[in-house]
Amino acid sequence: MSNSRNPNPKTEEITEDALRPFLTATRLGRVVHAFKECESTNLFARRLVESERRPEHGTLIVADHQRAGRGRHARGWCALPGQALLFTLILHAPQRQRDEEEGVDPTRGSAVTMAVSVGVARALRREGIEGAAIKWPNDVLASSGRKLCGILIEQIASPARGRDDVFVAGVGINVNQTAGDFPSELCPIASSIRIELGKAVSRLAILARVLEEIEKCLDTSPEALFRAWERLSSTVGKSVRIRQGGRVLAGTAQHLEPDGRLVVRMPSGDVRSFHSAEIEELRTDERTTESTS
Repeated sequence: MSNSRNPNPKTEEITEDALRPFLTATRLGRVVHAFKECESTNLFARRLVESERRPEHGTLIVADHQRAGRGRHARGWCALPGQALLFTLILHAPQRQRDEEEGVDPTRGSAVTMAVSVGVARALRREGIEGAAIKWPNDVLASSGRKLCGILIEQIASPARGRDDVFVAGVGINVNQTAGDFPSELCPIASSIRIELGKAVSRLAILARVLEEIEKCLDTSPEALFRAWERLSSTVGKSVRIRQGGRVLAGTAQHLEPDGRLVVRMPSGDVRSFHSAEIEELRTDERTTESTS
């Protein structure tokens, strides 16, 4: 363990004691549960929320390695020990009245989704990855279009309050992987901070910066947060393929809505909006014909 502000990226461990000197956020990370290995930080967070005692806003669960990490659409998250940032934040719901007045629907977690994804993208840009952008709804990509970060937001009922007012925000950031560390099927679509910058970096420093930026976003007005999310979008204006409920559709992403929806113009001219779907941003040489399966 190292308490140095300049730990060796190859040997640093993420522990509460090691993280404390780096933290600049005032609320996120006040309570830390750090593990060398666990099944899933999201699963641990869910168990905390579902217990009788309501966890503090900003509680951080972080692990060097997850045995059963997962992303959106029930996909696994693959990372060798010590290479990635794997953490979960427990976040209490934003102020409902303010969000509804500004058009953000907190019951869908859109405000939390925007805050976490914008915070990660801004933190990566501060690290030197200037083209970091958000693929709808919340993956963070390098300028090459390769994935740097996946985010999974879950809304959970808190027994202490009797309503769904707590969010579990799981984040996985590829930090120090080299190209050879990814499975062959992920090599064309995955990247890491190390690959993008050409050097290994401190996961402790990255984590502290991400928490700082997410906290700023949580304190931002819904309107300003939506505009930031919109500006950082890599999806708007792109041809996209959408998989939803057994159907495969293709069209052009037109714009985003403040409640988190993606609006897509289909080849027929119809305009459809999606609250949740799996999308693929297509190359300019790929056709945007509509199909079903």
